[in-house]
Amino acid sequence: MTFKSMRRAAIAGAVMAIAFAAPARAQTGILNICGTPLAHAQANSEIPVNDTMNFLGGALALIDTIAMANADVNLTEPDACSYATYKLTGANSAIRSFIFPSLALPGPIRLFSVLNATTGGYAVLVTTGTGSIVSVPPGFEMLLRSDGANILPVAGRAGRTGTPGAPTSCGSGPSLGAGSTDEGGTVTAGSGSVTACTITFAQTWPWTPNCTVSAGGASPVAADISAVSTTAFTAAFASSIGGSSFRFNCR
Repeated sequence: MTFKSMRRAAIAGAVMAIAFAAPARAQTGILNICGTPLAHAQANSEIPVNDTMNFLGGALALIDTIAMANADVNLTEPDACSYATYKLTGANSAIRSFIFPSLALPGPIRLFSVLNATTGGYAVLVTTGTGSIVSVPPGFEMLLRSDGANILPVAGRAGRTGTPGAPTSCGSGPSLGAGSTDEGGTVTAGSGSVTACTITFAQTWPWTPNCTVSAGGASPVAADISAVSTTAFTAAFASSIGGSSFRFNCR
């Protein structure tokens, strides 16, 4: 058999193997896909070869749908080397993290995509727990790369992970909600009569973002954006929201 025909057979096997049942997995290879190691002079050597081709097919084409359940998700190593796309679903009430394990093999590079199909309007932070983080906005899919410690964008619209500065002109002692970024989050207004709050972005936007704001509480007051630039925005309220919270989103 020629090299070209062997390569064609391998590709065909990878595609057809997607429908096969998945056997036990182990990380293998410089691209960090799963596979079954082949022992020296192993009997029935076609079994681990077929298993590995099955995993290759999964790493190239399969989608793993994961319900976040309004919480951070820690991906297991077997799942981290077995799928091409991770589709995140469920209703989130805050920014959550999708934690991709460090794959410290001789070639720790792993290409994969993350689709943020959650509801609630919050970004998902893709991270290994150390190094660079990528924010995937709601409704977006991004092609990412893990180098073993960092998550890096390859294609798609990267979110902004910087934390805005403390709210100003927003009563006495306002605060920014945990996990808030330049793209969205929550603010608790300070005490007193508060009819406006200004948020300064962590990083200057390359364009003037489109920001929206909504007040919380059982009877939320009317809210709108009174001013916005590449560096900050101001939210205005029909009546005082002193001590109450509001949510913002910028794109």
